[in-house]
Amino acid sequence: GPSRVPGYGRGRAFGMGFGGPPVGGPPVVTLNDDVPRNPPPEVNPDEPPGSRVFFILPSSCYISEDNLISLFRRFPGLQYFQRFRDKGHGFAKYDNPESAQAAIAELEGKDLGGSP
Repeated sequence: GPSRVPGYGRGRAFGMGFGGPPVGGPPVVTLNDDVPRNPPPEVNPDEPPGSRVFFILPSSCYISEDNLISLFRRFPGLQYFQRFRDKGHGFAKYDNPESAQAAIAELEGKDLGGSP
């Protein structure tokens, strides 16, 4: 089943479950080049409170960074996305806590990649 994790720091934490076979090669079209991959200098990661989502992916998960960003940008106000590839976790930072809460509510524990 999907991972469940406790809160982490000031971000909200959740685990995502992904199934299905790995997809080989990079995506042909990159849709999310406009989303910064690190916190821009003008963005305070802790403001407003509750606007940063911490996520953890299962070690068996493969999802491209582009596809993962596409999931998070469905919620308005995505300011940046930061994925630590070697650790299987990262942050999605919004300009409002409502989008962060909506992302958690919709994505927490979901098997977004189908069945193995």
